[in-house]
Amino acid sequence: MTANELITNLSNTSLVGQQISDLSIQENKDTLLELLNMAKNKVAEDTLLWLSGETITQVTGTQEYTLSTIPIQIIDIYDENQVLRKRNVPDYTGYYQTSPNKIRFNSIQNGLDIFINYYETPPDYLINDEIVIPPTLLSALQFYIVGKSFEQYKAEADIFTSAEYFKKYNSAIQSYLSKTDNSNADTIVSGENKIYKRGIV
Repeated sequence: MTANELITNLSNTSLVGQQISDLSIQENKDTLLELLNMAKNKVAEDTLLWLSGETITQVTGTQEYTLSTIPIQIIDIYDENQVLRKRNVPDYTGYYQTSPNKIRFNSIQNGLDIFINYYETPPDYLINDEIVIPPTLLSALQFYIVGKSFEQYKAEADIFTSAEYFKKYNSAIQSYLSKTDNSNADTIVSGENKIYKRGIV
């Protein structure tokens, strides 16, 4: 299903007759695309489904590095010697996340590769982009969009409808999470310094 097909489907079903934007059909579609991307961001945050990562090569004199994106959450950071870099630890192997996309290392070894794995928010959809997502999460996207759409109206009935769709969204997310092995578990098992390389970087 493309973003356009999803928006058209919602306009003809759950949002039939609803003008999210008061000016034109095209602006209504543009607003729904914005809501679709908001929903996609929320799904990414709630499911931690999208994995990514990058490699940083340390340079003498540089302790802080800027990531190419703002991660939802860093999974792990380790170097080419399989030494896990510990978060918020003051010893030489430690690092600090000083802003949403900046990492500061306590010690620098020139030329050493550091691997950073994290959960990310995927790029925004354009109107003709294909939405590749499990069916449960496709439903969750739609529930969230409709919930946000009704949230804009402020009438008591619309606020109630919005809340009901957000409940459906949460239920779809929980249904997905109950059937997946994706978890927010630490990568250190039984106290061992065991790195699970995901082959991402």
